[in-house]
Amino acid sequence: MSDKTKKIFIIVFLIIVLVFAIWGFLAWRKNRLANQTGLVPGPEPESLLNGLAPADNNQPQVFLSPATNSSEQSLISTARNFAERYGSFSSDNKTENLKEVEMLATAKEIQALRAEAKDMIALPTQDFFGLSSQAVKINPVEVNEAKGEAKVMISLQRQETRAGKEDYVYYQDLNLFLIKSGADWLIDVAEWVE
Repeated sequence: MSDKTKKIFIIVFLIIVLVFAIWGFLAWRKNRLANQTGLVPGPEPESLLNGLAPADNNQPQVFLSPATNSSEQSLISTARNFAERYGSFSSDNKTENLKEVEMLATAKEIQALRAEAKDMIALPTQDFFGLSSQAVKINPVEVNEAKGEAKVMISLQRQETRAGKEDYVYYQDLNLFLIKSGADWLIDVAEWVE
């Protein structure tokens, strides 16, 4: 092999190695960015079409009314996120759940949330108390796209934890009245069903 052939062979080899190195770096960077943003794959499309989230032995199954378009999907997502956060509470972070849902609420509901937060802050701190809520059924009762109004009923599985006591699990419904603001649905009124 001549010196010229060896140089060409080495250059081609280095180009191939460089291409694979760039490809590897881009794949690594894509995975790293996905991990940093917290984006994770959602449920399998087939389970969404059936209106049933994948079963997990530790989690209740979530029954959804099938969404027909992206606006209704946004409505269901907003309602679910609000209900699960709003319905969860910890004596360690008395009003954190209410602060978290403000971004999903109208100015009217934000005022109601802040009034509720003031009442919660006034409660005496005793032993640990926690309440977690998870949506098990999401039912868009009324959706009027033209008016930008909707009512969604969410059935929640709630787990109450008290220091020194066994956990207590029960179910409760939450009615949410939403209005559309631009492309987003916002909670205007949240009412617990007794």
